[in-house]
Amino acid sequence: MQKIKFGLITVGLCCISLICATAQNTTNAPTANQIILKATGPYEDMAHYAVAKKDDLVIKYLADADAGASQVMKILPPDDARKFESLSKKLHQAVASKDRTTAADSSVTIFRMLVDRLDAKTLVVPKEVELLDFAGYKLAVLAAANQPDWQAISKLADESDAWWKAISAGVTDKHLRATVTSAITGIQQVADQKNLAMLQFGSQMILDLVDMLEVGFKTAKASPAAKP
Repeated sequence: MQKIKFGLITVGLCCISLICATAQNTTNAPTANQIILKATGPYEDMAHYAVAKKDDLVIKYLADADAGASQVMKILPPDDARKFESLSKKLHQAVASKDRTTAADSSVTIFRMLVDRLDAKTLVVPKEVELLDFAGYKLAVLAAANQPDWQAISKLADESDAWWKAISAGVTDKHLRATVTSAITGIQQVADQKNLAMLQFGSQMILDLVDMLEVGFKTAKASPAAKP
């Protein structure tokens, strides 16, 4: 009888261990947002380095993108998964043929597609910040074209203004808030004036400010008592 009791206790402890391990694995499993945010990084880098004509770095970040592609495919709806696969194939072909324009454009297109799949309700950094990040890279790609599409640039400048207005009140640093407002207004003016040099400068400024916005929102989340 004693042996049976010990046997039952052992079995019970094993079951508890398995349940705990399963629960821990579930808790530690990355969320869809985490998978998407991690996946966007290589596509940003590829767009940047394709514009900069640094093919070796484009190839490096393409490998990084490929490494995370299977996880991305699992969380996308079937239609988006097929679109992602098609865009990835186009990107691979562009990189292989050193078609930097198509490689850069495909990269930012995939980046935007992934950002659109984020669940805004559970993000610490608002989705609009990621959209502004996309805008910075997309403007750089548009500025690098042989014949810049000023209509597309103007449209993106106006979209950026709308994204910024949606979140600007939540930026606690008034100096950062004013700087981003000024930068986006500047992009709109540049689009009207068709000033290519200033567009290139403005796109990089947006990207730099996005980094500051990300830090600002994360800091505000960690210290909710912070005042503007």
